[in-house]
Formats: sequence, C-alpha cells, structure tokens
Amino acid sequence: MSQGDKIVPLRVQGLAKPASDTSSAGISSIKRRLDATGLDDEPSTRALTPPSIKQKIQLALNETSRITGGMGDTTSWAHRSLATYKHELPYLREDYNRMNFSVNFDKLVGIVLGDCFQTARETFRRHIEHESNAVSILRGHAQTYTEAKGEPSLYDPFRDFANELFGFAGLPFCFLNTSPGPRPNDRPDKSNPQRKPDIVMVHKDHLTPGEDLTTIDIRAFPWSKVVLCIEFKYNKEKMGQKGPPGTTQTKSRSRKPKFQTGVKLDTKDDRRSSRSATHVDSMRSEKGKSRTGDSPQMQEQLAAYAIEMFSARGVRRHVLGLYIDSLSVEFWYYDRSAGYGSLPCPFGDRWESLAILLLAIGSASASQLGFEPNIKPPCDAKLGLSSSILVKAAGARIEVNGKEYVVENEQLGRARSLTGRGTAVFKVKESVVNTMQASGTGSASEGLVVKLSWQLKDRRSEADVLELLRKKGIPSVPEIVSSEELARMQHGTHGRVQEILNLDVDRDDRIYRAIVMKPFLVHLTTIADWTTFFELFKGLINVHRSIYTGADILHRDINPENLMVKMEADGKHVPFLIDYDFAVSVPSANDTPDGVPLADDAPDDRILTHRTMATPFLALELLSEQPPTALYRHDLESFLYCLWWISVSYCEGIQIRTDQLLGWCTGSWRSIRYFKNGHMNVRAVDESVFTTNMIVRQERVKGDAAPFEWESAGGIITWETFQSCLSPH
Repeated sequence: MSQGDKIVPLRVQGLAKPASDTSSAGISSIKRRLDATGLDDEPSTRALTPPSIKQKIQLALNETSRITGGMGDTTSWAHRSLATYKHELPYLREDYNRMNFSVNFDKLVGIVLGDCFQTARETFRRHIEHESNAVSILRGHAQTYTEAKGEPSLYDPFRDFANELFGFAGLPFCFLNTSPGPRPNDRPDKSNPQRKPDIVMVHKDHLTPGEDLTTIDIRAFPWSKVVLCIEFKYNKEKMGQKGPPGTTQTKSRSRKPKFQTGVKLDTKDDRRSSRSATHVDSMRSEKGKSRTGDSPQMQEQLAAYAIEMFSARGVRRHVLGLYIDSLSVEFWYYDRSAGYGSLPCPFGDRWESLAILLLAIGSASASQLGFEPNIKPPCDAKLGLSSSILVKAAGARIEVNGKEYVVENEQLGRARSLTGRGTAVFKVKESVVNTMQASGTGSASEGLVVKLSWQLKDRRSEADVLELLRKKGIPSVPEIVSSEELARMQHGTHGRVQEILNLDVDRDDRIYRAIVMKPFLVHLTTIADWTTFFELFKGLINVHRSIYTGADILHRDINPENLMVKMEADGKHVPFLIDYDFAVSVPSANDTPDGVPLADDAPDDRILTHRTMATPFLALELLSEQPPTALYRHDLESFLYCLWWISVSYCEGIQIRTDQLLGWCTGSWRSIRYFKNGHMNVRAVDESVFTTNMIVRQERVKGDAAPFEWESAGGIITWETFQSCLSPH
C-alpha cells in the first residue's frame, strides 16, 4: 500500500481458532467479549456479547436474510436496514451523467416501438377521433388535469384519461396511481430503497384475482408486475401555456447533469471509441463530490424506477419510462449500456400526441416493452402477451446452445444496477425436451445454474477462462455444461438508436452471454461451524493459488459473493471459487524480471474498479480513480478483507445489522482508503466487534531495499506468508 512515497505493505498475524472447542459455532457465535447478562440461557450465546451491541444481536438473531447484489456497494454489502436510496444515489447519478438527452422524439419512439407508432395513429383515428362519446370523456379528464393545482392533483386525471383511452382501444393494460406509498421491491429481504413511482402501467391479467382498480392494494403491488413507470413534475407557469396543435418538438429544459460526462447528441462529428466513454470520473473521485441534493431529482427519479424494474426478476433487456413535465412528455429508453431521452413533446390542445404515444406503448409486444426474448414463459402458460410479460422467473425456459433449461426458482443473485453487466443467476434443470438427447453431464445429481450477463464486447468471456482452467486440470472451479452468445446490443434497438445519433455503434457495445454450469453451490457465509468455515476459507486461498500458478490467471474480484462451497452427498464440503468475468492472463513469473509488472495493452487490463469489483474488498492500492495494474498480492489482501467482513457481519450464517464497516464502501476513494487504513492497527482491531475471537493485526514494514519487488511487496505478501498467518501457532 502506498503512503506518501513509502510502501506500507500488509501483514496478517494470529487469525486464531476459538479458544475452546466447547463452542463450535465460531463465526456463528459472536465470541469477542463477555457480557455477564447474556442473550439467553444457551451456552453458545450466553455471556458473549458486550452490552453496547446486545440489542443489535438480539434483532439479528431474528433475521433470515442474506444480502446479495446491489447497485451501490452499500446496498450490495450492508445489511438491508442500512441500505437506502441515499446510498444508491451516487451510482445512479454516475449512470445519469452518461445518459443521452434531447433525442428526436419521433425517431426514438419509432425505433423502440417500431410499427406500433403508426398503428397507434390509425387506432386513434378509427376508435377515438371520430367517436364523439370517447372524445367527450377524454376531454373531460384532460380538462381536470389542466386545472390541477399541484403535482398530486395530476395523477388521478392522467390515470383516468389513460384507462379510458385503453378501454376504447381494447388494450389489455391499465394504469394505477401508486403515489400513496412506497413500492416494496420483489426481494424485500434484500436491499429495499422503498421507491414511490407516481403512475405505473400493468397488464390486467396480472392483477390478483378478485382485485380491480378500486380494490387493489397499491402499497403491496410488486415491481415485477410494472411494465411502464411515469414520473410527473408540476410547473404552474407551464400549466397555463398550452402548446399549439400539431407541435411536435420544443426546447428541452430537462435537468441535465451539471458535470455531464456523456456525449453531445445529433452532431455529425462526434464519434467516440467504444472505450473512451467508459473511462470517466466516478462518483468516488474528488470531482464526483460536486453533487447537490440527497434524493433523486426530476429525470433521475425515473431512472431510479428503471433500476427496480431491471432488478425485480432479471428478465428485462431494456426498460421504458415517461417523464411528464406539466403539459409535455419525454420518452425514455434504458438498456445496460446507456439511457436515451427524447425532446419534450407537448400534448397539444386535444392531447393527441400523448394519446398516440400511450396507444403505441399499449400495442407493443413483450420484447418491444423490454422483456428478454431469450427467456420464454413456462410450457403450461397460456398463449398471449400476458404470459410473455414474465412476473415470475420460476418455470421460465432458456435455450442455450440448442438445449432448453427450466428455471427452478427465482434469482440466486441479482445486480441492482442501471448500466453494467446486469448479471442474473438462476438454478435450472434440463427440460424434458432434452430427454431424447444423451447429455452425459450428470447434472441431475449435481445441480445446474445458468448465468446471464451483458458483457462488454472486448472483455474476455468467462466461458473461455473456465475452459482454460479445465484444460489445465485446476480443481474447485465450475464446470461448463453449455454456453452461448445470445445477443449483441449493436444488432438491436441500442445499435439503431446509436445510428440516429451518429455515434459509433461499437461504443459500449455489449454481448448477452449465457453459461450453464455445474455443480450447484452455496455461499461460504452460510457455513455456521467455525472449524468447517475456516478450513474452507484456507482451501479457497489454495484454489486461488492453483489458478494463478497453474494457469497464469489472476481472479481480481475476490469478495464473499464469489467464495462458494459444494455440499457433497456424504456431508463433505468442497471450496469453489467462482465468477471469472474480470479475470486476466498474467505473465509467467519467469517473464517478469525483478517482479515488476510488465506493461499490458490488453483492453481489459485496467478497468473501472468502482463499477466492476466489490469496493469493500479492494486492496488499498486499488482504491483510486487510476489504480495500478492488479497483482497477486492485491487478491490476497482482498481475502483478508473478506475474512474481516464476514467475521463482523455474519452470525449463524445470517447477516446481522452492523454499521462498523460502512466506511469501507461509502464516500470517495480517499475517504475509503483512510477509513480502511485506520483499521490496520492493533487498537482498531481491539475496538472492533467481531462475531468470533479472531485477531487481525497489521505490522508496518519499512522497505529500505532498492529496487523494490512490487509483485509481493518486498516478499511480505506471498502465498507462503499468508498461509503462515492462517496456520496455528
């Protein structure tokens, strides 16, 4: 680690087992200090917890959740009661800064919704324009809307207008006023920012039987059923200024980022490379601190709803939204690379433009509405649009390399993000349609999972890395059953939108990759027994070492979510290291003189760690906007932070509520580095409340020899020294 011009390496000592074998809970028992009062009469928990955290632990013992996934690092790793929309806001704004504003309204809607836009015009003329009764009713709702005296007064008239419009057109959707209370997401046991959209569009078939628009429980309505979100803004001056009939474009007064890092639109000379737009100042940089407000504003709020829709079930390719500013509407399209917003389109005296836009959305197919076409509804689902709009992943079918797999349950892991990989992992089984084919995989006994993610096109496929590890005979890594590249962004809506903006279609292009793997694994954090846990943890360090020495592969993303365990039928446990999305090939030690890293021009060598890797577990040297090339010792350091985090945050295999380490994942790179470095002393360790009697120490070692050996920080951080720290003394 660097401190000024000096190198301050890490050394770990004395990671001891529990003092007595009478309590085998280890990690699960919170054994750091004694409290005479105790929690209960059980020997394994009595007199183990200091009074200051007794109440927290009592609450934690009733928890049944374990946090997985998250947009920001806080929502990924902190207990759900500590993860709020405020923690996600910096990441949301970072994505928002890359969005593309003021796209031509007609072109954007035409590309996203295709022929539905023209069909909507014909539907309006045939079913609405010449029907006096329909016109009268719709004008009544429009008049009530224009007379509104505040934003909440806009919701019901708009909802009634849209529902009447769809009723006259015979469309299967309805609109709900969801503003009375925040929406719980579909995994309330995980991070749950409790967002509150104004109006949502849902399919009528997805209402609970017996419910109608007057009896539905809005507060319990889940995000997985939301097809479209609408955000409103009330402007008194604009409400008194109606746009002239036939007007289709106006100057945008949207809230563009003060420090926008995206691209200027509709300019012929503004072509960018596929990588340039990715390397920008992050919200962890010092520049990124210049943001105001502690809640999403204007279009940021709509983007926040898109996060919920993306993460609800992991079945969305893109998300649509409407931003209505008084008497004009913006059409928004979000995918895993960017967001695109149209110029505002005025309603006009008759609201014709708004009606046609709503009809186009209501006439769209499931894929046009953003649902992943490669994830198909269950075999027993009735035919029709409602079945293609998946509200549950269980039972859905995915075809990979000619074989069909059936999802057995909901997501095992989910990524709360707007842009990025959008990884979704499901437990699957082979479909009965495959029974005529001899698979020979032995998958029935070991279990299968499928991983779906949008990878940047120039990043090495995880399937290639796993295949290399198999050929090298590396144990304890997932085995590939099947893999396929299912789609590419530049060949779909994203590429067509890039073309009308005159942007390089390769810019942030992503590939939708599917990998079916075995065996089915569980997280190391679920292992309650101390002895078993600690042996598995040391085994994972050995697995990581064999990957590095046996295949010249550096993992670079060591975090608790990637430390897994296979549960054998005979009761044995086998450590597994997963997720090689960011793994890179490294030069052999013989090719690296004096241990100094060779220059590597590979496109994925230096990537944005703040967007790709788990911040709490990064080595101190990598906590920077321009981090150095990752080394083997950086991964070893990450193992230390994983052990510390689990020791503080887990009890009986369940994540407990503690804010001790929030400083590891919140704030700027500098503040995280200082906070983390502050833990690297004996006093900080003594004051930390661990869930076991582990002692983690740091010794400062002066590096006075030149030249300095970077690969192992002067021989301090090596596999051998790390193993000696974990061994009994």
